[in-house]
Amino acid sequence: MIRQHSTRQHSARHHSDRHPHLVRRWMLMSIVALVGLCALACSPQVERPDSVILFIGDGFGPSQMTFARNFLYGPGGGRLELESLPVTALVSTWSASNSVTDSGAGATAIASGFKADNRYVGMTADGEVAKSISEIAQEKGWKVGYVTSTTVTHATPAAFYAHVLNRYTDEDLIAEQLFDHQPDVILGGGKSSFLPESEGGGRQDGRNLLAEAKQAGYTVWERGQNLDEPAPSKLLGLFTNGHLYYTIDDRQYPEERRDPSLERLTQLALDSLSSKSKPFFLMVEGGRIDHGGHDFDAASVALQTQAFDKAVAAALKFQKQHPKTLILLTADHATGGLAAGDAIDWDGLKRQNASVSAMADRIRGSEEGAGMLNELTGYDDFTEQDADEVRQAIDGYTACRILGRKLAERTGVTWLPKIGNDTYGHTGEDVPLFAGGPGAERFQGILDNTDIPKILRQLLAWD
Repeated sequence: MIRQHSTRQHSARHHSDRHPHLVRRWMLMSIVALVGLCALACSPQVERPDSVILFIGDGFGPSQMTFARNFLYGPGGGRLELESLPVTALVSTWSASNSVTDSGAGATAIASGFKADNRYVGMTADGEVAKSISEIAQEKGWKVGYVTSTTVTHATPAAFYAHVLNRYTDEDLIAEQLFDHQPDVILGGGKSSFLPESEGGGRQDGRNLLAEAKQAGYTVWERGQNLDEPAPSKLLGLFTNGHLYYTIDDRQYPEERRDPSLERLTQLALDSLSSKSKPFFLMVEGGRIDHGGHDFDAASVALQTQAFDKAVAAALKFQKQHPKTLILLTADHATGGLAAGDAIDWDGLKRQNASVSAMADRIRGSEEGAGMLNELTGYDDFTEQDADEVRQAIDGYTACRILGRKLAERTGVTWLPKIGNDTYGHTGEDVPLFAGGPGAERFQGILDNTDIPKILRQLLAWD
């Protein structure tokens, strides 16, 4: 027995001496296995959100944020609700064709991770379809919704569901592609793109997309709808023919005649999307911050930012009840070259009782002039010559720019003069990003807008 045992020992030792690489290989494999087991046992599980709310402030750059905060609370007087989100970043915004993006290319980058040419929507710079994060979400069984204060076919929401090469000439096609996409909730303005001319709309093909939506199972809500009713699970709400009214104009009407606020629409969307305990993706756009910037309308920029911030507050309240919700907030670009300088007449800005756009329209559409401007701005030195310059402008956009400059001379607000007309007043500075909720820590530092959906896909294990 002893001899046999020693023979086996000798045989094993002799075998290992002849094949040392087998021993080393066995030892290496054992170490790798142990390290792997330790990693599985010791590393925390990736916390993934079960719902995502993405806020996009159109035209919402750092100066717009600071300006609105000072307008609302005074220097050092308070913070916006969105600033309570714990993770921050700066995001670059250039497009494939320009150093300054437009909303189509900017939103396409945020939605899909692809750079696009200005005016493209949901298309790569090479003219290929750029699949959005919300389209992928649908494929994964998530519910999807869009809320905006602009038309629902505007560039920012459209970049999440449509694929066209020109956001301006293809708006009717964008409306059709919305129903090809079949989101669960769509709330905003833009009814004109869904109705034929014979029924007061703007469609040239005679189609009534509202009737088609009802046949497809949507509940359609329009102006005058009782928004206290329970939100249905498949909802199309179009409350104006165009964009929702500026807050500064809408507040002049009795409450029953006002457009629904972005806050209320966000609450409705959250109620609808969360009603069946399924994960969801919701994009909310504060779209008219940008329009105020285009018109050099500082009071409107501040009040539209406040309306956007109230919508964020509604989402934060939802997140407290549903802590696995990830909230992201950023912008497609900034607009107007706004600067929060030291010579601003804040009290004068707060006296303004109509948007620059509304005042310019009244001048161009009637004999109203200096008296109306003095009444609605709170200043007393507008002249008939000022009104005539607005009246004689070649188009409504130029009229707003002329009046906006004249108002800025009185309020002390600094805007960047319009140079060229490719991006119509957009500016190219980096924009803020705020995040809170599961995985928010991944969205920090210095990012590009194309990084946002890429990080989100990685977080959700969709790559």
